[in-house]
Amino acid sequence: MTNAKLILLVLGAGVVIAAGALIFRMTRPETAVAPETAAVPRPTDEDAVRTFFALIAEKRVPDAVSMLDASIAADDATRQAWGVQFSGWGNVAIKDLKPFTNQELTGGQDIWQATFSTSGGEETRWLTIVKNSAGVWKITGVATGP
Repeated sequence: MTNAKLILLVLGAGVVIAAGALIFRMTRPETAVAPETAAVPRPTDEDAVRTFFALIAEKRVPDAVSMLDASIAADDATRQAWGVQFSGWGNVAIKDLKPFTNQELTGGQDIWQATFSTSGGEETRWLTIVKNSAGVWKITGVATGP
């Protein structure tokens, strides 16, 4: 075989392989989602409440206090008081978490009933939570009853 025929044979094989790869790519279904259409799930109110208790369990009380809305933690003294209370719970583990749905008592607000174990026993708290104008969940109430 001459060099010219060998070059033509190699070029021809390359063209056939490239064409096959192009056809394969054009006919296979796309599995990747385009970035502009991919939806990132946003945290829910339940996620925020779980995060709040997880931060306390991890001894990251200042981070848990930062989840409180300014309406209940407006100044350093109040934030410190909340921090002392949360630190006093010790080892926290959620036992039950459910939305409180009594519309007469909630006034349409999102309230979660959390039952959790602490170093001193079992506690129940009702947490009121709202999404602020920046789209961040903030706790606006921590109470021993609805």
